[in-house]
Amino acid sequence: MSDTIRIQWTWTENDHVRAIRTHQKYSRHEKRLRFLVPAASLLLLVYWLLFEKDALAIAMTAAYAVVVTIFLARPLFLRRWARRVYRQQKALHRPMTLELGTEGLVSTQENGGRGLLAWADCYRWLESADDFVIYQSEALFHLIPKRILDESQVVRVRELLTGGVPGGRSTSV
Repeated sequence: MSDTIRIQWTWTENDHVRAIRTHQKYSRHEKRLRFLVPAASLLLLVYWLLFEKDALAIAMTAAYAVVVTIFLARPLFLRRWARRVYRQQKALHRPMTLELGTEGLVSTQENGGRGLLAWADCYRWLESADDFVIYQSEALFHLIPKRILDESQVVRVRELLTGGVPGGRSTSV
C-alpha cells in the first residue's frame, strides 16, 4: 500500500451542504441547543401544570414557541445559507488535488494554490457515513468525501487520521 494517497476532485454544492451540516451537528453550540430545547420544554410544561395560566405563562409560552420554531427551521436555513456560500466561493468550483500522507494533508488547486496541513496542527477529526471532516479549529475544517475514495483508501485515511490527529472518532451521521 502506498504511503501517500493522491486524489483529484471538484467540490460540489452538495459536498458543501453536507460538510456544513456535519460540522453543525457536532459543534458544541448545537449540542447545547439539543439539550436546552427539551429541558426548556419540560420546565414550561411543569410551570403550566403547577401554576395558573396567567399573563406570564402566556408570554413565556409565546416566546418559547418562537424559539422552538427557529430551532426546528434551522436545518432549512442552514442548507440555503450553505448553498449561497458555495456559489459565492468560486475557488471551491475548481478541481483540486489532495495528498494525504504521514506528514499531513496537502491541498493543491488548479490555479496553483497549495497548502500543507500537518496532522499535528489539527484540532480533531470526524468520520461520518459519507465523509471525513478534519478540523484545524472549531470553526475551520476540511472535507474529504468518501465518494472520491475506494475502500482501501478509506481505510488508509482512517489510519492516517487515527495515528496523527488527536480527538478523532467515527460516527454514523
